[in-house]
Amino acid sequence: MLGAIIMAVLVETAVVHMLVSQWISWVAWILTASGISSIVWLLRDFNAARLNPSLLTESGLHLRTGLRWRADIDWTDVLGTHDEQPAEEESVSMTLFGQPDFWLEFKQPILVHGPFGIKRNVRFIGLGVDDSGGFRTAIQSRIPT
Repeated sequence: MLGAIIMAVLVETAVVHMLVSQWISWVAWILTASGISSIVWLLRDFNAARLNPSLLTESGLHLRTGLRWRADIDWTDVLGTHDEQPAEEESVSMTLFGQPDFWLEFKQPILVHGPFGIKRNVRFIGLGVDDSGGFRTAIQSRIPT
């Protein structure tokens, strides 16, 4: 999927450069640099997701979504899991692509760090994982009662 997105950005960047350069060449070069910068960001995001996976440990969850979102959560803060998407203002989706498989609910808002220094306090985090059933079972077995 990443390859297809990069190819689309390359084609779009080339076409936009050719069209805009007919009128204002320096603007065409700025737009081309922006397209190349987008490709570099996508590659860095993919590499960050590969090198920094989300982890389920005895002390809690260490959630990472490439260069986008990250959160460290203690098991004592987790209330449960849900299938339904909660209200948008109190949630964040931590998936690389697509919709979350399930949502984690917390007893109180937790701090999530986003891109460009964004910080949000949320009560729900949406997760998309390879083995959602196994991951969800592992989470539920570690939630204190």
